[in-house]
Order: sequence, then C-alpha cells, then structure tokens
Amino acid sequence: MVTFDQIKQKIYDLVQSNETETAVFEMLNHFDLNHENLNNIVFREKADKSNVVFTTEGIFGLNYPQVIRVPENVFDFPLEHILHMFVHEIIHVNQRSVLLIEDKNEREIFAYFEGVFQRIFPKLPACPNYLKVQFGKQFLRYYDRMDNDQKVEYFGMYDEVLLEINNLETT
Repeated sequence: MVTFDQIKQKIYDLVQSNETETAVFEMLNHFDLNHENLNNIVFREKADKSNVVFTTEGIFGLNYPQVIRVPENVFDFPLEHILHMFVHEIIHVNQRSVLLIEDKNEREIFAYFEGVFQRIFPKLPACPNYLKVQFGKQFLRYYDRMDNDQKVEYFGMYDEVLLEINNLETT
C-alpha cells in the first residue's frame, strides 16, 4: 500500500520534472477524484498565497464535459489543501453535468459543506482546520444569499457548519 508521503513525493517529483499536468492527474487518480465528465485541467496564471482559485467551467447540462481551471503553481501549496480544493471542484463537475443543480448558491453550499465535513470522500487525508474554517465561512456566505424557503430547507446544514466553525475557532 502506498503511503500519503510516498504519493506526495511522487507528485512533487513529477512537478520538479515539469510534468505538472501529469502530477495533477496522478493525484486525482490516486485519490479517486476523477469524474467521467471531467474533460481536462487547464492552467491559469500563478496564484499568490492569499488567493488560490480553482473553477469548474463548461456547458451546464447532462453529460457535458467540464474543465477545472487551476493556478499553474498549484503545487506550491500543501497537498492536503490542493486535494480538498479539487474535491470542491469535482463536486461541481457532478452538479453541473449529472445532477443539474442550477442554483449557484445551492451548488456552493453542498460543495463547501463537503469541505467542512468530508462525507463524500472520507478516505482523503483530513482537511486542514484553517481550510475547514474558510470553507465554512464560504458556506455561510452562500447560505445568506439564499431565499427564505431555501434557508429553511438547509437550516440543518447551516446549524452544523456554524457549530463546527465555532469549535474550530475556539480550539
């Protein structure tokens, strides 16, 4: 069985050999984060430490291929961080091309909820607490944008996220 440190070393060796795209797919394959509608990974300009942005792009609809756009220096960040950013985007690939969840606020709260609680992909290394807090705060931001009916529907999730953020920030 390959350890996390071994896969991490393999990925960083690929990056050092200027094979960043191969490293991304190696990581996605190793952690079972592929999706049949993920068409490609596209690189955007470098990110700085305070603003790492991943996006999912493509035509919204059943079985349409999607692209995840990531910074070209994606591996300048901790692998645990990167993995959980990819989880967020893989959830969006599924939402946009299979589940067809049209409401952006709804898509975001589900993806950020997974970032906080790691229920869909439990075999990944734990999400760093600082990133859980960021995901939780983003969840709250999108929840606040929802209409009242949606807020009632997702109040249980809201309550869980708020409690978890408070726990993480006080420990």
